[in-house]
Amino acid sequence: MAEKKKTASGGRFVDLKRKKKAYWRLARRFDEEENQRTERRKKMARWRLARQYDEEEEVLLGAGSSV
Repeated sequence: MAEKKKTASGGRFVDLKRKKKAYWRLARRFDEEENQRTERRKKMARWRLARQYDEEEEVLLGAGSSV
């Protein structure tokens, strides 16, 4: 069996470092997913608003031409 390399802190520091890296990797991935969701929401809201304005414009134009 390979002998475990001992550090002054008994290897705890190395484990902590590994945990921190894993944590930040997960956090970064979560942030990216959250940003994508936010962007999608913004696009949908813009699209909905534009469609609403188009419908209102059509109603106004339709009312104006029939008068």
